[in-house]
Amino acid sequence: MRWDTLKTWALRTIGVCSLACGLFALVVPLVPTTPFVLIAASCFAASSPEWHAWLLQHPTMGPLIVGWQDHRSIPRWARPRALGMIAAVFTVSVWMIDLVAVKILVGAIGLGVFIYVSRVPVLDDP
Repeated sequence: MRWDTLKTWALRTIGVCSLACGLFALVVPLVPTTPFVLIAASCFAASSPEWHAWLLQHPTMGPLIVGWQDHRSIPRWARPRALGMIAAVFTVSVWMIDLVAVKILVGAIGLGVFIYVSRVPVLDDP
């Protein structure tokens, strides 16, 4: 088997698994969907133009992916939602953990993610 064929199938498999995780995350509270969908889009861009085009044309996921790929930005309405979910998830996580060192680690990661998302540029709706 050629390397290109193996790479294509590996990226498609990762893309399908990532998209499945993203869809699963839609129904599971506190699990983020966006990173899984962005990973799937990236994998499909490198392995399957048809599947990548399907994701980009999807009415819900498409505009978010295109905004990220073209402008490295998120819609203005999405930032407060994302920051609220990040704060809620990491607060609950820190509250549920018993070990102080792990609490500090999870809190630091949460703070880092919160700062990163708060600094991502916003894209106004057309």
